[in-house]
Amino acid sequence: MNRFTPIAVALAIAGCGDDASQKSGAFDGYNNVNNSTNNVGQNNNTNGNSSNGNEAERFVVREVATTAAYVFVPNGDPTASTVARVDANTLTVTPLRVGQSPRDVAATDIEGIGAVAYVLCEGNSTAAIIRADQPSRTGVGEGDVRLFKVPSEVNRLTMSPDGRYAIAWIDPERSLSSSPIASLQVMALIKLGDTPAEDAVYNLSVTRLIRDVEFTNTGELFLLGREGVNRLRLEDVTSDRLVPKLDLGLDSDLYPTDSFEMEVDDDGRFLVVRSAEAAEVVLYDLPDNPADDPIPHPIALSGLSSDIDLIAGAEPRVILTVPSQRELVVVDVLEALADETYTPDVKPLPVGLGLSQITPDGSHVVLYSTLAGNYEVEQVSLTDDETSVWSLRNRVYALAVSPDSKRAIAIHRGDAFKDDTATDYFRSYNGLTLIDLATGYLRPIVLQGEASDFVITPSAQGMLLFVLLKSPVAGTRGVMKINLDTFRSDFVALPKQPNQLGRVGNKVFVSQEAADGRLTFFDLETNEQRTVSGYELNAVID
Repeated sequence: MNRFTPIAVALAIAGCGDDASQKSGAFDGYNNVNNSTNNVGQNNNTNGNSSNGNEAERFVVREVATTAAYVFVPNGDPTASTVARVDANTLTVTPLRVGQSPRDVAATDIEGIGAVAYVLCEGNSTAAIIRADQPSRTGVGEGDVRLFKVPSEVNRLTMSPDGRYAIAWIDPERSLSSSPIASLQVMALIKLGDTPAEDAVYNLSVTRLIRDVEFTNTGELFLLGREGVNRLRLEDVTSDRLVPKLDLGLDSDLYPTDSFEMEVDDDGRFLVVRSAEAAEVVLYDLPDNPADDPIPHPIALSGLSSDIDLIAGAEPRVILTVPSQRELVVVDVLEALADETYTPDVKPLPVGLGLSQITPDGSHVVLYSTLAGNYEVEQVSLTDDETSVWSLRNRVYALAVSPDSKRAIAIHRGDAFKDDTATDYFRSYNGLTLIDLATGYLRPIVLQGEASDFVITPSAQGMLLFVLLKSPVAGTRGVMKINLDTFRSDFVALPKQPNQLGRVGNKVFVSQEAADGRLTFFDLETNEQRTVSGYELNAVID
C-alpha cells in the first residue's frame, strides 16, 4: 500500500527506533495524505507492515511536527511539561507549557488561525491545542494553549489533512500507559473551533487493535482494526458516542481482520479491500450516509495478491501485485463499480516481485521484494508494454521514488561478510542504491551508519536526498546529503545520536538525543549549518 505529496518525500523506516493526485503516496510523509503546508505526512498503514505474507513494506507515521515557519519539539525529559516552538527563520526558541510528558505532536497552518499544533501528553492524560501565533492566555508572550482530558489508555496522535481534527488513539505497536487499562476500544476526537472557546474533545468507542487510520479530504475517518472497519463523519460528532462497524459482507476465513488491507478514496467515493488469503479484490461504492453498509463488488484474481496501491483522481485505478502468477493487475474503479462483468487489465511481470510503488507522475510501477535472496527491482509502464529489470548488490530493506519520478532509492541493511568480492563487501555494510529509472544506471553507496529516515526535497542545487544515519560509534552517526541530479554525496557527522529528520521553510533539520534538546538546520540554498540547543535553558546557537 502506498501514498504521496508534491514537495518533499520523507521515509521513516520501521524497526530503526521507534497529487499527481495519487494515493499511492504523499510526498511529504512517505505514502500518505497530502499536507503541503508542513511537509510532514502520516502514513495510513500504521504498523509499518502490509499483510503481504513474509514481505515487509517498512514505513511508520512520522512524528515531526512543522508548519511553514515553525518546528515543534516535545521536551524529552519524562517529567517535563513543555514543547519548544523553534522559528526556522530566526532559530529562536519559545518554550510552550502543555501537559506532563508530551509525546506526540502534530502541526499545520490553518487560514484565519495561523500555526496550530496538537500535543498528546501522556503524563497526565491530556491533549493540548496550541495556537502558536496568538497571544498567551496570560497576556505574556505568544502561544495560546488549551488542555483537555483524554482517556489514559491512548498513546498516539494523528491529525486530519485539513488540520481541523486530531485523534488520540491506542496504537497496539506502542507500549500502553502504566495506568490501569479500562478499555482497548477508546479513542478521543479533538475538534478545533474557529475560536478557543469552540474547541472540544469527545470520547469515542471504536474497534480495538487499530492497524490502519485513513482520513479523506471530505471530512471522514476510517479505522481498520480487530472488529473490522469503522466509518465516521467528523463534523457530525457533537458528543461522546459509539462508532458501529461497517458490515462489509466478507467471509471471515478469507478476510481475517488482523491481516486484510484497505484503501479509501481521498474524495470518499469508494473503499477497496484485499486479503493475503483471498484471490480477489473487493470494491465498495460508499453510500452518502455513513451508517449505511456498502455493497461489495468482488473482482476475481488469478492468484493471491501481495500489495495494493490506489491512484486517485477523476479516473481512479487500483494496482495489485500477484507474484505467484507474475502479474500486475490494473482495475478501473469506476468502470468496475458500474459493470458486474468487468475484467481488469493484466500486465505480465518479468520477475514477479511482491511489493510496489507507483511513480508520482502515475506512469510506472516500481516493484521490489524484501525477502532474502531477492536482489531485483523491476519497472512496469502503465501506459504501454515496457518493462525493465535491474539487479542490485543487496536485497531491499525499504524503497521510495523521488517526487520528480526520476530516481528510486533502495535502502539496504548490512549482512554477514562472506568473502572478499566487491558484492559481498557491499552487502556487509549498511548502504543504499540510487536507481535512474530512465536508464537503469545504478549507484550503490556505502553508509557510515544505519539509515532510519530520509527526506527528498527540491532546491536550487537540484533534487536533494538527506539520509539520517544512526550509529553507536562517534564519527559515523549523522546525515548523508546526496544530490539526486549529480549523485554527489557528502557526510556530515553529528556529536549526538540523531533521531528525527524533516523540512521546514528552506531548511532541513535533524533532532538529536540530548538532555537539553538539540536541533541542527541545513540551509537548502547556502549549505549553512546552524544548531539550536538548550530548549529549557535559554536556547543558544552554536
